[in-house]
Amino acid sequence: METLHAHLTTLRETDLTRFDERFESQKAAVQAAMQAAERAVLKSEAAADERFRGVNEFRAALADQQRTLIPRTEVEAIERSISQKFETQQAILDRLTATLDKLQSERQGVKGGWAAAVAVVAFVLTLLTLAAVIAKVTP
Repeated sequence: METLHAHLTTLRETDLTRFDERFESQKAAVQAAMQAAERAVLKSEAAADERFRGVNEFRAALADQQRTLIPRTEVEAIERSISQKFETQQAILDRLTATLDKLQSERQGVKGGWAAAVAVVAFVLTLLTLAAVIAKVTP
C-alpha cells in the first residue's frame, strides 16, 4: 500500500508539475498576445492620427479656400455694376461722338460758306474791274 501511495503521490506531483508548466506556458502566451495586441493598438492609433492629420490639413485648405474665394453672387453683382457703367459710358461716348461729328460738319459748312463768300466777292470784284476797264476803253 505504501508503494501505491508513493506511486499516486508521484503521479500527483508530476500532474501538478505538468499543470504548472501548462499554466506558465499559457501565461507566457497570453502575455505575448497582450503585448502584440498593445503594439497593434499603438500602430493603429498612429495610423489614425496620421489620417486625421491629413483630414485636418484638407479641412484647413477648404476653410482657406472658402475664406479667400469670392462668392458667386458677389461676382455677379460686380459684373452687373461694371456692365451698367460700361453701357452708361458707351452712351456718353456715343453722344460725344455724335456731337463732335455735328460740330465738324458745321465747321465744314462754315468753311464752305466762307469759301463761297470769298468766291462771290472775288467774282463781283472781277466784274467791277472788267466794267471799269470797259468803261475806260469805250469813250
